[in-house]
Amino acid sequence: MQLEIHVTFTAGHFHGFEWPPSPARLFQALVAATHRSAHGLLHADARDRALEWLESCPAPAIVAIATEPARELITNYVPNNDDGESSDFREHVKAAKSLRLHPLPSDCRVTYRWEFAPDGD
Repeated sequence: MQLEIHVTFTAGHFHGFEWPPSPARLFQALVAATHRSAHGLLHADARDRALEWLESCPAPAIVAIATEPARELITNYVPNNDDGESSDFREHVKAAKSLRLHPLPSDCRVTYRWEFAPDGD
């Protein structure tokens, strides 16, 4: 028995240092998507049990194309949620985050595949 999740990158690129994206990134996306708006209230117990089960599984196999990242880093500024040591709030307004662009074909897909023994659970 197996579970496969296919992720399609339709923008033609991926920003990040690792390729393919780690299963942790997929899990974060699943949590964010299933907890959004009113949908986050529907079947919350079943959803949470499913996410906890997936979190407890061993890492999946990942199937992805090879890609060469761009040589230059892109610097993006994001809100800084770190309290830091300084009482000067201006030091905590934004933080620089470096990203690496991975150019991808428009129909690029990454597959995350978990294999399970058919034990009935």
